Formats: sequence, C-alpha cells, structure tokens
Amino acid sequence: VAYNATTGAQLWVKRYNGPGSGGDQAYSVAVSPSGATVFITGYTDTMSTSAGYDYTTIAYNAATGTQQWLARYNGPVNFTDEAYSVAVSPSGDTVYVTGESAGTDDGWDSATVAYNATTGAQLWVKRYDGAGLGSKAFSVAVSPTAGTVFITGYSVDGGSDYATVAYDG
Repeated sequence: VAYNATTGAQLWVKRYNGPGSGGDQAYSVAVSPSGATVFITGYTDTMSTSAGYDYTTIAYNAATGTQQWLARYNGPVNFTDEAYSVAVSPSGDTVYVTGESAGTDDGWDSATVAYNATTGAQLWVKRYDGAGLGSKAFSVAVSPTAGTVFITGYSVDGGSDYATVAYDG
C-alpha cells in the first residue's frame, strides 16, 4: 500500500498472487534514490511440491503502482528459496536481494541476487554455504559508493553464529 507522506491518504494498493496461488509473502521494501520506483521482495509458491518457493522481486512505479517488472530466483536444487531483504544501489542502477536457498550439499545457503533496476534482468548470484550445516541471510545493505554489498544472518555449525559477508557490488 502506498500512502501520501503528508496526509496519510492511500494512493494505491497492489497485491500479488504467485503461480501456485498459495503462500506468497513479502518481507522487504526499498525505494530507488530518485523515488520513482518501489522494489518489493519475498517469496511465492511455485505450484510444484518439489520446487517449493522462489524468491520473487517486483518493481512498481512509485506514483501509480504500475508493475514495471517481476523476477524470480530458483536455486540450484529446485527447492525452497525465500528472500527476506532488498536494497538499491546509491546510483539506482542495481537491486540486491538476499535470503535463504536450498543448497546442494548440507542444507541452506545464503543466496544474494543482483538485478538490473530498470529491466529486472539478473546480473549475478552469490551463494554463501557457511560452516557446517549452512547459512541464512536476513538483511542486505549497499555501501554509499556501491562498491560493496553486505549481507548478514547466521551460519550453523553445531550452534548458530552471526555470519556477515561482503561482496563486490
């Protein structure tokens, strides 16, 4: 829901029902530096019991609520992938999404995806396996120069520890 910041009047409402018509959940919102675009991320039911959920990121026109693009990320094992956080580069060119993604060897990985902010085209994916039983990321931030992307969450190796990873943006 978008509201007028001065009056609180509702401007527009958008709902998204994924292809599985099931458990779709949005977790994070970010706005482009220009204020023209709103980015929402979370996960959607994929309609397949084997695939579970996929990261789903949607870009909306901030003034009208018109959908500009939608991108999904399905990890390497075609199972559950849940995005929890979205951030935009200071230039507004790139959108970063992070969360948890089923891994190929020992459970969950933190998966971070970079998208072109204008088109939604995937630019890169970085996965962090953690130590032992895997990793889950819950937050992403971008340095003011857009040179570094930071994710944080936890890594499991007999117990849960903080895990913070930095990537080149």
